[in-house]
Amino acid sequence: MKVRKAMSRRTVKADPVTTEVRAFVLARDRNCVAAKLDRQHECRDMWGNPHAPGDLARLTLEHVKDELRMGRRAPSDPAHLVALCYGANVGVPSKEVRTALRAYLRTIEAPDDHSAHVDPCSPTCHLELAR
Repeated sequence: MKVRKAMSRRTVKADPVTTEVRAFVLARDRNCVAAKLDRQHECRDMWGNPHAPGDLARLTLEHVKDELRMGRRAPSDPAHLVALCYGANVGVPSKEVRTALRAYLRTIEAPDDHSAHVDPCSPTCHLELAR
């Protein structure tokens, strides 16, 4: 008789977003990027309640791929992450939205002086790794 191992519902992500990267992206974007791109956008939390686009505690992060690829998530680094409200981040974004998010990421530049960090800067900081 073969014994089957129970499958765990929890999976370990190979490339999680660290708290330092999350803090960096939120400080960089400062608002829901959907609200920046569409003046008619109304930010909403997971219960559907409206909130200010700059309410960083309610924003989520969205992985943005460089190009269309099925089945592969974009890396968990600031060059591939944007801040979005829950309302903008739930569901599958259209091609137009993805194109706009990629264009947004191309227009911003990450500061090279660690100004978006909470001191002390961690050794895994993308700015430290790039040096």
